[in-house]
Amino acid sequence: MNNGLKADQKAVFLSILQLYHVCNQRSLLQAGFLEDYG
Repeated sequence: MNNGLKADQKAVFLSILQLYHVCNQRSLLQAGFLEDYG
């Protein structure tokens, strides 16, 4: 049961990390866009 909990925590952590990466990438793209066309 403890191993299952750790696996769940890892999955949650990875999905949060992925979401953060997507948001970060999007804001970088937006900043680049504003630099180019602002």
